Amino acid sequence: MAKVVLDPGHGVETPGKRSFDGSLLEHEFNFDIAKRQKAVLERHGVEVVLTRLNEHDIPLAERVAIAKHYNADIFVSDHADAYGSTWNSANGYTVYTYTRIDAATTRLAQCVDSAMSEVGSIRNRGIKQADFYVLRNTPMPAILIEHGFYTNKVEGPKLKDTNVRQALAVAGAKGILQYFGIQYKGKEEDTLKAVVTYAGDGDVFAAVLVAQKMHCPLMSVNDFKTSGIKAERVIQIGGKPGSDRFSSFKDAANLI
Repeated sequence: MAKVVLDPGHGVETPGKRSFDGSLLEHEFNFDIAKRQKAVLERHGVEVVLTRLNEHDIPLAERVAIAKHYNADIFVSDHADAYGSTWNSANGYTVYTYTRIDAATTRLAQCVDSAMSEVGSIRNRGIKQADFYVLRNTPMPAILIEHGFYTNKVEGPKLKDTNVRQALAVAGAKGILQYFGIQYKGKEEDTLKAVVTYAGDGDVFAAVLVAQKMHCPLMSVNDFKTSGIKAERVIQIGGKPGSDRFSSFKDAANLI
């Protein structure tokens, strides 16, 4: 089984990572994109590990350590771009690799870049090289995707749009699937067999265990509602007890 580590970029503690009007927070965007990619990849049988499960920062060295620990086949870091100290015209998405790369990394970058070029609302800035820590220190093929500029008054609102986010996430996932030689199943397969949701941060630990047991995606309740993804069964951790709802880890443990 193909194994991917998705790294949802900066956490909430990284200073300055927001639009000038404060309406887009990069830590939230990165996490949302990674979870959407995760859902698509897992639907196609790819094992996915996220470097963080909430809004808090993970040190760069720990992100690399996670990729090494899980012996990932590839590492993909999700970001949104920024430029300057005032609104400006910088725009577009970019796929980055390290400054020295092998054939596998080149192919991964080309697959993702090609798939993302289908998202016509965000222009393609091409594949570039950079000395980013997570790209320099991961031993497996690794890329970093800057999905667009939230310092652009036109592009920023696009990055807040649910439909654009889903399109960007699906495109990135399609590129990853292409790299592994896995055929994308198409929109008609977008309904998941099951998904685990959690009501708040205090419910995440139980939700992770249940999702792993059920071999299905994990999302917050709000993220699932806004994702556009459908599921035949939704198992909610936290909130009021009821059908497929569990108010505590003890209740949820019955599924494990």
